[in-house]
Amino acid sequence: MDIGSKLGKMKKTTQSQGWIAFAGTGLILLIILASLLALTRHQLRKQVIQSHFHALHGSFNQILRNEMLHFLVDDLNFTTVKIAQESPLLNPGKKIEQAAVESLKIPQVYGVQAYDGQGVATGLATSLDRIDLPAEMIAEIHQQGWSLRYLDEETWGLSLLPEELDSEYIVEFQMMRPPLESSLNGIDRALFTQGTLLALAALVLLGMVFHKTIAQILTKEKQLAEKSKVLKETNRQLSQAYKSAGLGAMTGHLMHGLKSPLTHLQSISAELQQIHHQQRVPELLETVKVIQGQVQRALSAMQEFGDTDLKYSLSLQEFSQLLREHFQQTHKEASLEIEGSEISGIFLDNLQSHLSLAILSNLLQNSVDAKRNASIKLTMSVLKNELRVEVADDAGGISPHYEKFLFSPLVSAKPGGTGIGLALSFQLAESMGGRLEMTRNNQRGASFCLCLPVYRFEPDQ
Repeated sequence: MDIGSKLGKMKKTTQSQGWIAFAGTGLILLIILASLLALTRHQLRKQVIQSHFHALHGSFNQILRNEMLHFLVDDLNFTTVKIAQESPLLNPGKKIEQAAVESLKIPQVYGVQAYDGQGVATGLATSLDRIDLPAEMIAEIHQQGWSLRYLDEETWGLSLLPEELDSEYIVEFQMMRPPLESSLNGIDRALFTQGTLLALAALVLLGMVFHKTIAQILTKEKQLAEKSKVLKETNRQLSQAYKSAGLGAMTGHLMHGLKSPLTHLQSISAELQQIHHQQRVPELLETVKVIQGQVQRALSAMQEFGDTDLKYSLSLQEFSQLLREHFQQTHKEASLEIEGSEISGIFLDNLQSHLSLAILSNLLQNSVDAKRNASIKLTMSVLKNELRVEVADDAGGISPHYEKFLFSPLVSAKPGGTGIGLALSFQLAESMGGRLEMTRNNQRGASFCLCLPVYRFEPDQ
C-alpha cells in the first residue's frame, strides 16, 4: 500500500472519528442547554405565579384593612365606647364575606372562596365552585405562602393565607386560564427562540473548533506517515545492506570454492555426451542430463548473484509455483503435493532460489527414477530462523547398504548412477549455510530435508 492510499485511509478514519466525537460533544451540549432552559422555564413560570400572588395578597389585605376600618367606625358608641357583640368586626366570617365581594373588583378575579384550616370550603356566594383543598396544597401554602391548581378547562385558582385573618382562613382567588396561559406560552416561545439560536451558535462554534482540530490532526498524521515511510525505507535499506553483506561474503566463498569444480563438471558432462553418441547408453544419458542441469543452475545462480544490478527475492508461494511447473513439465506420470507454501514473511533471494531449486529438482528426480508414478509430498515449515523443506516419496526407500554413502560421489544405489547428484546437492546446501539430510528410509519410501537459514522480511508492496 502506497503512502497516498495510507494517507487517504487515515484521513477517512480521523475525519469519521472526529465528527463522531463532535456529534457526541454536541449532544452533551444540547442536553446541558435543554436542562438549563427547562430550569429557567420553571423559574420564570414560578415568577409569573408569584407576581399574581404578591398582587392579590397585597390587594386582599388592603381590602380587609379597609373593611375593618369601616366596621370600626360604624360600630363605635361614642357614649359608652362599646362595640356591639354582633358587629362584623368581631366575626371573621362576616369580614371575609365582605372582603370577598370587594375582591371581585380586582382585575382578572372572577370568584373568591374561603377554606378553614382543614381545607373545607365555607361556601361563599362569590365562589365559582365548592371543591375542597387537598392536604398537599395546604402544606404547600404553609410552606411557600401560596399554591396553584387548575379548577377546570377555563379557570384556575391561586390560594394564599391573608395576614389580617391570623391564618384562620385560606382564601382562593379564582381566575380565567387564557390570560395566565398566554403569559406562560409567551415565556415558552421566548425561551424556545433564544434556546434555538443559542444551540445553533454553540454548534457552529463547536463545529469550527472540531474542524480546526481535525485539520491539525490530519496534518500531524500526514507528517507522521511521511516520516514513517522514510524510516521504513531506511530500515529496508539497512536490512538489505545487512543481508547483502552476509550473503556477499558467503557468495564470494561459494564462487571461489565451486566455480572451478563446477566448470570442470560441465566439461566432463560434455565429454560424457560425446561418449553417449558413440555408445548410446540410456542410463548414461540421464546421468549426463542431471549433471548438466545441476551444474548449469549453480553457475547461473552464482553469475546472477554476482551481478549487483540484479537482486530479487521470491516468497515461498512463488518458489513453490516454479518448482511445481518444473516438475509437471518433466514428470507426467508422478504426482507432487506441496504444503506450507502459504507461510508469509519468508523470502528466498535469487541465489537461494536457484540453488534450492536445483537441490529439490534432484531429489524429485531420484524419487521418479525409483518409481515412475511416485506420489511425492513436499512440506515447508519454519522453526525459529530455519526453513525446513521435506521431500517424502513412496518409491520403496534406499537399500541400507548405500545409506552411509548417500552423499558420496561415484557411489549410487541406482543402476548406472554416479552419485554426483546427491553429493553436489549436499555441497550446495552447505554453501548456503544450510544442510541436506535424510530423515526417513523404510520399505515404503524415503524422506530428505533441506534446511536453510532464512530472513523474515516484508518487501514494499
